[in-house]
Amino acid sequence: VYADNQTLVIDLGSSYSIQNMILRWEAAYGSSYSIQVSGDNQNWTTIRTITNGDGGRDILTNLNGSGRYVRLQLTTR
Repeated sequence: VYADNQTLVIDLGSSYSIQNMILRWEAAYGSSYSIQVSGDNQNWTTIRTITNGDGGRDILTNLNGSGRYVRLQLTTR
């Protein structure tokens, strides 16, 4: 589905420290999105918000969070 306000949740299986992330986008990339982490898949902490995504590859460094779950909360395509 090509629409705004989409969510992708990844279960890492165990809790990990999240410091870096690389996103490789297809043609329908997120121009505005947040990276969030959670230990229980219910309470989320935002560790980075992007408002000027331009597709291709986003290299996110210096993230500071930990959790078993990582959520990509897409706001705008």
